[in-house]
Amino acid sequence: MKELRKAIPVIVSALIWAGVMMACSAILKESGYYKGISNILICGAFAHIMLLSGSAVSNMNKDKCSR
Repeated sequence: MKELRKAIPVIVSALIWAGVMMACSAILKESGYYKGISNILICGAFAHIMLLSGSAVSNMNKDKCSR
C-alpha cells in the first residue's frame, strides 16, 4: 500500500504532462511551430520523468537502508 501511495505523484505528473502535450499539439497543429514546440515538450517531459524516477529510486534505497 505504501508503494502505491509513492507512485500516485508520478502517475498524476505523467497525466498532467500528457494533457499539456496534447493541448499544445492541438493548438499548434495548424501553425508552422508545431515541430519545434513538440520537440521541446517531449524533451521536457523526458527530463521530468528522469528526475522523478531518480528520486523514486533514491527513496527506495533510503527505505531499504532504514529497515
